[in-house]
Amino acid sequence: MTPAQQHSQDFLESVASDQDVTFNYHRRSLRFRVSQELFSSYQIDTGTRLLLKTVSELAVSNSVRKVLDLGCGYGPLGLALAAVEPGREVHLVDRDALAVEFTRSNAQLNGLSNVKVYGSLGYDDVPDSDFDLILCNIPGKIGRPAIGSLLLDARRFLQAEGIAAVVVVPPLAPFVDETLNRPEITRLLREEGSEHVVFHYRFNNAYHSSPADEKSAFDRGVYDRGQMDVDYGARAGKHARSSERGRKFSIQTVRGVPEFDSLSHQTELLLSGLQKMREKKKGIDQALIFNPGQGHVPVALWKLFSPLRMTLVDRDLLSLRAAERNLLANGCPREKFTLLHKPGLPAGEASIYDLILGALHDSEGPAAHYIVIEQAAALLVLQGEVLVSGSSTTITRLEKSIKEAKLLTVKQRRRNRAKRMLWLSKQ
Repeated sequence: MTPAQQHSQDFLESVASDQDVTFNYHRRSLRFRVSQELFSSYQIDTGTRLLLKTVSELAVSNSVRKVLDLGCGYGPLGLALAAVEPGREVHLVDRDALAVEFTRSNAQLNGLSNVKVYGSLGYDDVPDSDFDLILCNIPGKIGRPAIGSLLLDARRFLQAEGIAAVVVVPPLAPFVDETLNRPEITRLLREEGSEHVVFHYRFNNAYHSSPADEKSAFDRGVYDRGQMDVDYGARAGKHARSSERGRKFSIQTVRGVPEFDSLSHQTELLLSGLQKMREKKKGIDQALIFNPGQGHVPVALWKLFSPLRMTLVDRDLLSLRAAERNLLANGCPREKFTLLHKPGLPAGEASIYDLILGALHDSEGPAAHYIVIEQAAALLVLQGEVLVSGSSTTITRLEKSIKEAKLLTVKQRRRNRAKRMLWLSKQ
């Protein structure tokens, strides 16, 4: 294992929970490695259990040869179906790259080779369209347009007699009832549990597709929230050059990603750091932005420096798609940037970046934060720089660890209320 690969493995270990979760289904005992960063990391949630109970007959049916687990988390739904019938092909997808990595690990842990695990934003990145069964534990906070898409877009991915089975929390049940009340849909089951409601349904021959149906859900705008105007020059204050004050850009925000109507203090710190850097630095060749969110920081970086190449890395595929769209809308050519859907930073061997910047997720913890900076140090060229923001507690702990390891040099510290930013360099 190379040092870069070891860093990636160390990041996954740093966010893993201390104890595994076990689950029995159709006399198969399954074990799952979990993370506190993923949904229901202490036990298999009641919604998943109810959904698995309602598809119990389908789970052992020889006619169910191909299954899609949409939004798989760490894999309990899809891996349970794969374990019951080794001859079955099960696709497990999630927009969170951390979920994808833990699902892959759990497939190996349980000796399951009849699975395909990959990242997808809803159905948008699913290459096949002939599933016998689609399973989904629908998140409650992604917005009704996105939920409607998860329910209705199943018709494009099921074979003629295929079944979709979903579980929702009770407040969403009336919306699901309304959405499925269509002549082209046959409802097969509606079962209420103490905390969830399950629906089984299929599509009949009354459905006829239209050209609009062939677009991805993202391109159809099901995640869109609204326009947001940003003036990053004004945030630099009286110390900014007058020619750089008042620079503005607009972005299209999406539901399910923070900062859809105002900037966080962490992002404000990064933007002010870029503005200050612009006064001293003429250009940037290679830049890496981690956790780009809606795209504020990548767009500001493009406006200020027009780097030769930018790499955007994030666990969340929706964030990457939003940032991509906003870069394009603000004049950045597509060939100027690369998107990487993964946890942590890329496992590259070469030191190529002269700037790495991003906001840390405080929930990932000190060990994961240090590994990110350790990865950044390995990817930086000599005299390369890092701008990293987080909570005061996160940054204080991180700075102490960096100094103890003599990893990078602290050039500057900035503070915005309860958030802080470190400006680091590789000497």
